[in-house]
Amino acid sequence: MTSRSKQDYLYVGIQMILFLVYAISPFDSFNIHLPIWLKYLSLVISILGLIFVCMALIQLKTNLTPWPTPKSDAYLVQNGTYQLARHPIYAGLILCLVAYAMYEQSMIKLAISGALILLFYYKSKYEESLLLIKYPEYNDYKQKVGRFWPKIF
Repeated sequence: MTSRSKQDYLYVGIQMILFLVYAISPFDSFNIHLPIWLKYLSLVISILGLIFVCMALIQLKTNLTPWPTPKSDAYLVQNGTYQLARHPIYAGLILCLVAYAMYEQSMIKLAISGALILLFYYKSKYEESLLLIKYPEYNDYKQKVGRFWPKIF
């Protein structure tokens, strides 16, 4: 069994709170107004982001964990969606949540999406520091594949 650090609990806890606030958006009185075509294009992009997340989840198989610390019996996945992004679940969630916020025309959801992007960036940096220790080949993988999208970050 892999031991969890305070950082593991902090990142996952903040993530869950942000997901919950995004889902309920109790004080969503700040709306943006988008053309109807952009609103529905955003819905399509959101669905594509969700499909990308599902594909990445399936490819992880038994490696799947919400924690940044990799499981002790995990192996490094570098194929499928992991050839496009080192963190395809985060990338897909970003696409899904930002696009859905646009579909809902919600400034609050966009702001929460921005907070999640920052969280995913720092969570992935922490996760990668642990992956570099566990997998010597991770540094080569990191040089070839972008963090969230092909060689953007």
